Amino acid sequence: MNEGWLLDSTYIMPFFGINVKIPNLNNDLAKILTEKSGKIYITTCSLIEAKWKSIRNFLKTGNISYLNRVNKVLESFQYNKYIKILNPWFVKDASNWADQLLIKGHQDYMDCWIAGTAMAKNLIFVSEDEPLIQLIKNLNTWKSLICINWQKFIESVL
Repeated sequence: MNEGWLLDSTYIMPFFGINVKIPNLNNDLAKILTEKSGKIYITTCSLIEAKWKSIRNFLKTGNISYLNRVNKVLESFQYNKYIKILNPWFVKDASNWADQLLIKGHQDYMDCWIAGTAMAKNLIFVSEDEPLIQLIKNLNTWKSLICINWQKFIESVL
């Protein structure tokens, strides 16, 4: 039985001021986090991705508020009680699972590592990354990983 849901990076980007094109994401996320506290996970990979995107925004615009915001959000993630943060470096077999996806052709290792963490921890993987999801579905060794998109996640938890 699955132990919870691992959210891909996309879903935390709004916290960092980075827009994503998923209707009602912010409202749905706020509601879900308070109701499903303790069963929703992200990885440190997602935090690194959000920091990097904020740095890119700063470099493009020179607007220091991108850096200030990301640092405040990272600090709040340290002390939050709603989302558990997993560090793939210390999740047994997460890197091995990630390496399999890389070898099979998915070139974004952060994506691979997040999915590998979901596989290693027996979490439902929530992602909008269709090429990654299709790759996972076509691999026999990954058949046990349940992958859903945001809409299916919302339907299953609300």
